[in-house]
Amino acid sequence: MFSYSSVCLSKILYSYGIYAPSLKAEELQRHDSDDEDGQLRVIIKVTPEGFPPLIVKIKDDRDVSETVFESQCRFSEALAESGIPTARILPVVGENRHVLNAQIDSRPVFVTAEAFMENEVRSVDVETAVKMGTLLARSHNVSEERQCHVPNKVLFDPFEDNELFYALDFLSLGDRMTGENLYLHREIALEYQRIMAELEPLHLRPKYAVQGDISDCNCFFTSDWEIGFFDFNNAGDNVLFCDAVMQGLFAARLMTYPQDRSFSDEDLVNAFFRGYCSARPFTEEDKKFYPLLRAVIDAFWVDNIGWSRGNGWAPCKPEALYAAVENEDPQAVQRRLEEIYNKLTDRRQI
Repeated sequence: MFSYSSVCLSKILYSYGIYAPSLKAEELQRHDSDDEDGQLRVIIKVTPEGFPPLIVKIKDDRDVSETVFESQCRFSEALAESGIPTARILPVVGENRHVLNAQIDSRPVFVTAEAFMENEVRSVDVETAVKMGTLLARSHNVSEERQCHVPNKVLFDPFEDNELFYALDFLSLGDRMTGENLYLHREIALEYQRIMAELEPLHLRPKYAVQGDISDCNCFFTSDWEIGFFDFNNAGDNVLFCDAVMQGLFAARLMTYPQDRSFSDEDLVNAFFRGYCSARPFTEEDKKFYPLLRAVIDAFWVDNIGWSRGNGWAPCKPEALYAAVENEDPQAVQRRLEEIYNKLTDRRQI
């Protein structure tokens, strides 16, 4: 297992211009894979004596180059310089970069150090959703104005395999359909293809850097109770309107919410976009595309289809299409397909 020492952390801080006689370290997160393609990500809260606490990130990720990692840092800093609250990332002393190349525990790794942000957002309500939408819009404005780019794939690109809706996984189930269900599956596939063809002009829009994962656990409240964000690990280039729609539904459905919530998912969606449009109004073309993109996301939403990432299909909710297929229950499959078809042909306006 990967290990590090206090002396190692002191040397890292020294590279960032922090000279402290002692420090306290608390490991907050670790992903340490032992397989040949193993990735390493360690996040440590470090409090040097006489200095405010910092977050030190140690990473060995074969899918992310030093260029991408540095671009993510520079994008975060560009937002901060334009007034967007982010965790400031320290530069390496005497060098025009933020990413430190190091050898720790006989392993070459990339390292960064950034400010530790208090007051992490713990749950999302309507007011918080408005603020998250506003934050995202302001960051989009800066990214477009400053022509920011991060050469990295994002989680929420609707024209690629993504983490919110599983259209490609739905299509792969076609060879397990029979009778009327096979016909309905084909009808859904044709409607999906028709919608995506209509969305092609959206696909061709220019892409700019986005933070890529505006989760509650990646956001914090500022001193005046606005919201900022950190963790640009998933930052990359995306069509800004696509990022807005995907992030809005992500915030409304896959966050932590108050136990006594009195609002619906749709209330949160509307709140998020109310905040977003206050800083970056949707154009008439955006409003035309929204019902189509929303229909695709709603129809093939992850919980509707079932998890199929990694090696084979992982456990999914009992109401998911894959569960019905796996249980060889044609009536349940038909119900799921009808629900998917109804969502795909629905046209929700913004």
